Amino acid sequence: RADTAKWSGAAWAPFTASYFAFGGVNGTPQWIKLASNPNPGSTYADYIAATAVDSVADWNASVWTGSGWAFQQTENTSVNNVNNSARTIDIAWESNGNELVAVSARGAVTNGVLYSTWIAGSWQTTFAAAPNVGTWTGLVNGVQLEADPNTDSIILNAVSASNDLRAANWNGASFSIGPTHTTNISANA
Repeated sequence: RADTAKWSGAAWAPFTASYFAFGGVNGTPQWIKLASNPNPGSTYADYIAATAVDSVADWNASVWTGSGWAFQQTENTSVNNVNNSARTIDIAWESNGNELVAVSARGAVTNGVLYSTWIAGSWQTTFAAAPNVGTWTGLVNGVQLEADPNTDSIILNAVSASNDLRAANWNGASFSIGPTHTTNISANA
């Protein structure tokens, strides 16, 4: 689990009423990514989304509602995560503040990126049944989401072990994958 502390305006205090709990038998947490809702006018304005991956490739997510953790996502136990390496998970809100997208590098020998969306209080697919964004020439070992603050577009950048960099665009409903930008990205990029 990930412990939470809450700022009262004057001091930090442990919050123990609920936890960002990891499902299943878990390894050591490797990455946790938080994303606050960007739209103060949204019904979910106080919400913070979180996604995480651990050393045995368990992918999880949950949403902080302003008063506790809720909407625990069904775990995927076979994503790609190279210990102590690049982040293979990410999460971002659309500008409307009513929908968020979570992504993870696929595991095993499948070269792609999985995603799931949370819309107005509900995950649309479980992480275990998450659809694939597209195909890279090698196992994806780094992902990044960047949300457009003025539209529902979110750009996904991902790099593979074969040094190819590709991007995909979330248009508010689905991803469309673009061409490979390069097949010679540096391992130190």
